[in-house]
Amino acid sequence: MAMLMIPSKVSSHVRFLLMGFNDSDYHSLAQEICEFFDYGVETSICVLKTCFTFWKGGHTNTLQLENVVSLVLKRVLEMPNFATLLSCALQDFEVTPEFVTAFHSDASTSAEIDRLLFLPEHLDSFIHLLSSHHSTDKLQFVHNPFPSVELHEADVFRSLDLNSLDAILTETAKETSVGDLIEELEAAISRILVLVVRTYAGLKDDYDTFLTFSLSLGCCTPTKLPTPKSWNVDILFETIKLLAPGTTWPRVIENLDHEGFDIPNMEAFLFFMMVVRNICKDPFPLHAVCSFVWKNMEGQLSFLKHAVLAPPEIFTFVHSTRKLLSIDNMHIDEQTALSNHAWRSLDLLDVLCQLAESGHAVSVRSLLQYPLAHCPRTLLLGMAHIETACNIIQREVVSDVLPLMIKNTQDIGFVLNLWQLNRELVIWGLLDAQNLGLDSMLRIIDIFHELKILSSVINSVPLSLGIKLAILASQRGFLEIESWLSKCLFLYKDVFFEECLKVIKDIHFQKSKDIFSKQFRSADLMSDLCLDATSFLLNALKPHITSRQLFEELEKVHEAVLNVGTFVAATERKENPIEAPPSEVQDKMYFIMNNVSAANVESKGKEFSEILSIQYYPWFAQYMVMKRVSTEQQFHDLYLKFLDKVNSQQLYKEIVQASYENCKVLLGSALIKSDSEERSLLKNLGSWLGKVTIGRNRVLRACEIDPKSLIIDAYEKGLLIAILPFTAKVLESCQSSIAYQPPNPWTMPILGLLSEIYSMPNLKMNLKFEIEIFFKNIGVNIKIQKCKTNFPSEEPEERNRWKS
Repeated sequence: MAMLMIPSKVSSHVRFLLMGFNDSDYHSLAQEICEFFDYGVETSICVLKTCFTFWKGGHTNTLQLENVVSLVLKRVLEMPNFATLLSCALQDFEVTPEFVTAFHSDASTSAEIDRLLFLPEHLDSFIHLLSSHHSTDKLQFVHNPFPSVELHEADVFRSLDLNSLDAILTETAKETSVGDLIEELEAAISRILVLVVRTYAGLKDDYDTFLTFSLSLGCCTPTKLPTPKSWNVDILFETIKLLAPGTTWPRVIENLDHEGFDIPNMEAFLFFMMVVRNICKDPFPLHAVCSFVWKNMEGQLSFLKHAVLAPPEIFTFVHSTRKLLSIDNMHIDEQTALSNHAWRSLDLLDVLCQLAESGHAVSVRSLLQYPLAHCPRTLLLGMAHIETACNIIQREVVSDVLPLMIKNTQDIGFVLNLWQLNRELVIWGLLDAQNLGLDSMLRIIDIFHELKILSSVINSVPLSLGIKLAILASQRGFLEIESWLSKCLFLYKDVFFEECLKVIKDIHFQKSKDIFSKQFRSADLMSDLCLDATSFLLNALKPHITSRQLFEELEKVHEAVLNVGTFVAATERKENPIEAPPSEVQDKMYFIMNNVSAANVESKGKEFSEILSIQYYPWFAQYMVMKRVSTEQQFHDLYLKFLDKVNSQQLYKEIVQASYENCKVLLGSALIKSDSEERSLLKNLGSWLGKVTIGRNRVLRACEIDPKSLIIDAYEKGLLIAILPFTAKVLESCQSSIAYQPPNPWTMPILGLLSEIYSMPNLKMNLKFEIEIFFKNIGVNIKIQKCKTNFPSEEPEERNRWKS
């Protein structure tokens, strides 16, 4: 740490050095004196006073002494608080024109003094500024301590940098024209205002810090130094008027766009506006902050975020060149939020949208939270007038606000006004609104039908959304779907057909997904409407398809739609709805099942156990069987390993029960004979059911699924095409079961029945093939199995005869 110095002793030491000075190297002497500047403000002031005393009082070696003082002054002028040091050091001197001229005439320091005075013709002003410091009730400048190197690095104090005023004014110290000089002065005054705003609130704190610091070093402090609380604005105005009497204040505001401009808080903003109102009697020049994006975008946002929240007597946007008219049926709260007219200003909205697209979207979104909550209609209507390169903020606002408008019956006229004003923006809002559910979509249909613009909307939106709206409009009786389809197919041909298929798949995928996000019971009547509408669309499309490939694809989609309908109808008929977990838990379950593999099955099982509570096991079991097992036969073994790692008897019990129930749903479906997709799902479920029961040496409960009875009943009803592959898949697990493998007395009669069916002369080849594959998979020779005309019982034959 630097050595503590007593100012009086330092002054005596400097006096001693100067008195003993001869023609030796004056550079060394000046360097030794300048070292004392590292010991704080008090020491620096004493050093300067001593130098001025010797320089003014004369000396036998005046020329060399001037060289020493010149070097000392150059060192002072490099210090950030040089103006404060000079002012205090000159307190005991009579500052006259002759003194300053002598000061200025020294060839070694004239360049630096020029910087301080910035032009010779302002010499009188400089003398006035120096002299005014003697008064205790005038300009209130704080003496900033100049700490040692260690303290400076620790950043103990927040420097007020008051002498920045001097540095700012000196920027105009060039030979320029009067017009250029005025422009530079106005820019300089803008910087001065910013400096005042940024430091006004902390002057008292910095003064107290300075006193504490001085006392801790054992230094004396000026007894007549006033205690500052804020800037003396009157003195500031008078000084600026004295230096630049012809200032155009609107241009001063325009020059606020510079590095360093920042409004840190509302208190600073209020102070800034108080300053502006005192110096500029005209309305605040809004174009300076709203008509273009500043170079200092952060500074511009710091101003705007306080301006929009300021009371109207402090700041108002009422003088905007572009602004909205009043809106009908405005609520009292919305009127209050618009008291300073901020969100009616299209100039403000325009510059905010541009700032968002220039890398400040987060700040702009934060700023818009207030109008979104208090005057959303005004904000949305204003955004409808704004056009930018990407329209990012405009689209976000319409996505947030339009759903509110749709639900409010009083806003129908507002929606019409919005459509007429900016169709593209409304379309963006509709694209997001379709994710809110069918009830919201139907509300949209009703609104646009009432406004008599439904056809226009359907034909204006993208094809995918237009198809959805057309389906629902036809269900409402608002649209003749067949003529609309014919027109669209004529205009867009196969592109339109492909979009229709995407929409249908999407609707039913979303529907099956919604089953698991609710309690397996539809909250409204939208389910039947969804199924009916898409089935109708598929039937309407068929006559218009000329491509065989497209027609076959359409048939597959139609079958898939009906399959989903089977599961949906069954789950919604359940008397006791299954409790679903919170959406965030559901998302975690989906993530686990989407990412489980043989490599991570153990960790995923542990993760599952930590997340899902037992009360939600029925929900997961239904999801597992319906969404995974029925369509992903290739992952059955992986799912069984997953259940082993979870190691929960309760979960396993729920999985088995869900397997029974979903098998019975498909077995009882009216489409099981004609629909190959449903038969494929049933076959997959049969394979899974056999693995979780027979394959694990668990009982296949006859009260739930009885293979023998199912085969006989199917034979009588002509349903062998569906039932025989299902039972074969269930029984395949007998081969790996200790309890059920042949010649188990439960298994053998079923094998005899299948052998008897196989021997029937008119059996279809695909069914014969199914039976052959089954016997091969379980390792039994079908040719050795005896056929009987009645239901066979087990024959007392040797076990090895059943093996191939």
